[in-house]
Amino acid sequence: MKFGLTLPIGHLLRIATATIAMAAVLDRMPEARSFGMLALHIAAGAAIYIVVLALLYARTLARLLRSRAATPHT
Repeated sequence: MKFGLTLPIGHLLRIATATIAMAAVLDRMPEARSFGMLALHIAAGAAIYIVVLALLYARTLARLLRSRAATPHT
């Protein structure tokens, strides 16, 4: 049975790239032996993931921001 859905390969590749980058950074960090270090690991992982995705979606984000800036606010 066909549903007409297509797999968004481009998006999945970007997500996979950000995930691999995050995992590589976290793998190089020392073991979290306290809640503070665990929080640092979580913050570092999230930051790397967000930065890599932002870089990979830079054109899309720029286009979105330009269109928002051009739209009059009511």
